[in-house]
Amino acid sequence: REYLGLEHARSEELTAQLDAELQQALAQKLARGERPSADEDRLVELFAESRWTAAYELLLAMGDEEPELLSFDLPAALERLYLATLADLDRAFGELMAGLDARGLSENTLVIFTSDHGEMVGDHAMLEKRSFYEEASRVPLLICAPWLGKGQHSIPGSVSQIDLVPTLLDLLGSDISGHLQGRTQLAVLQG
Repeated sequence: REYLGLEHARSEELTAQLDAELQQALAQKLARGERPSADEDRLVELFAESRWTAAYELLLAMGDEEPELLSFDLPAALERLYLATLADLDRAFGELMAGLDARGLSENTLVIFTSDHGEMVGDHAMLEKRSFYEEASRVPLLICAPWLGKGQHSIPGSVSQIDLVPTLLDLLGSDISGHLQGRTQLAVLQG
């Protein structure tokens, strides 16, 4: 079950194409009488195991060291791996939610999904998160609190992660300590 409905089949198609390009690049290297490096061998293993996040990180690390391997479009390859990672994450999150449902826990379980940073994925000709462009600083924040009775919806505007702890404490009916810097955003969640 998918949670946000990301196109898992599309990500598999993109990564299959990338795998074919990787295999072609390695075949060309072998045809020149060159042996694949340990990183190249590891990349092939990661592709075979569909471990897209690890492959993405290895490709980032290899970028400057293995230019002959990366004869294909590196930004496009990284974007495809990133999208495949997101689709896998979406599927796993859906499995978590289905597991809570199957155990009768979904109606009284607070589920939070967020991240500490975004990802550039080649935007502005940059990789990783080393800037303050929106792509690197904007992060997902999913809050599933069934007792609010609102169903799935999107809240416009911005929320700071500094407000997350006070909001969670308020959601759970706990006291909010005066030393916390953030403010509860429960009213925003309640509409």
